[in-house]
Amino acid sequence: MRTREERFTPAELLETAEELFKMGNSKMYRASILEAISALESYVANEIMGKLEEHVGKELAIWLNEKTRLDFDSRLGVLTSFVTGVEIDKKGRLWADYKTSKEIRNKVTHSGRKVNEKQSRFIIDITYEWIEFLNQAQEIGSKSKEKDKNTYDLLGQLVQASARLEKVIYSALMKFEPENVNPRRIFRVEELSRLGLIDDGTLRQLRKYQEIRNHAVHGHPTETIRIMQSDIDSFNSLVDAIEKKLAR
Repeated sequence: MRTREERFTPAELLETAEELFKMGNSKMYRASILEAISALESYVANEIMGKLEEHVGKELAIWLNEKTRLDFDSRLGVLTSFVTGVEIDKKGRLWADYKTSKEIRNKVTHSGRKVNEKQSRFIIDITYEWIEFLNQAQEIGSKSKEKDKNTYDLLGQLVQASARLEKVIYSALMKFEPENVNPRRIFRVEELSRLGLIDDGTLRQLRKYQEIRNHAVHGHPTETIRIMQSDIDSFNSLVDAIEKKLAR
């Protein structure tokens, strides 16, 4: 039996996906998306399912692990929310992108369908975004009882927007400077300015939203941070504009 130490970590699987993508042919694109989805599945298995016992007890944790062994949608869309306290918006873009990725992966797995460069890049980027979102969701999970539901729901939306920004920075670097990118490190928003994708005004706005997120997640429990829906909408609009530039 393979031990935990002998398994590839999610970061290593994502790195392998990038290496396969860089080879630039359809066989390797196919392999790259399988590695990327495996990275997400591995993360959820270790960081979400691995923490069920402390929430529901040993016997129920074992039962849930077995019950969802072939049902990753439930692990990601239900149990993740339960463990982190951050609700997964089933009508939102993050979930929709996951479902698209899963559909592509299933066709590849069960029908031998070829994969193109665009599909491979999409799935790798979405995997990075999901892992970043789950990392941040776990950071705020311990605060779920310290805020009212409306505030906590807004914080969840803010975390999703923040994860999108991280993914966009990562995608930009992969597009323009792939030789210098390590998926394991944190990327600064200033990289977007350096690459000419945002102006100084947009940089200031993005820093402001990052600061709101950091205070909300890392601030003292007694500290009140007001999160506005308008801020979240503006944050997502800025990320939308950067994504459009990257798609050109």
